[in-house]
Amino acid sequence: MEKSLINSFEKRPNWTIRSVNGKKMNILPQSVVHEMAIIERDSYEDINGNLHRNILGVKDKFTLAFPAMYESDFEMLLSIVTTGELVVEYEEFDKTDQVLEGLFYRGTISKVPYQLLGNGQYLYNAGITIELNSYNVRRLKIDNG
Repeated sequence: MEKSLINSFEKRPNWTIRSVNGKKMNILPQSVVHEMAIIERDSYEDINGNLHRNILGVKDKFTLAFPAMYESDFEMLLSIVTTGELVVEYEEFDKTDQVLEGLFYRGTISKVPYQLLGNGQYLYNAGITIELNSYNVRRLKIDNG
């Protein structure tokens, strides 16, 4: 990717989350944090203190921070990220040209108190933050060179 594009202040499409339940988000996040947690089971240290890991794979978690928005935009955004199972289409953590699809649930959601405008609409003055957490573990791909 060209350095000039990365440093550009122009509005760009949301590269990380492509869609949720087949719908694109009406407002782009100000920031997206993509965490990839290693999931282990029955890892242990032997009598010599050596760690033996049993890695099952990874789970993805996204934290989406949205800018200030009107109440109508807020409601539309929440209608996309409902509380049930969410089919999320997203870019691979380290290979942004590879698109994955997985089952997620909406985790913690938080917002800063709102501001009432003169026209009777609400503006969430510091936006909201939404977490999307993966239900399933996916295999960790190991590249041995």
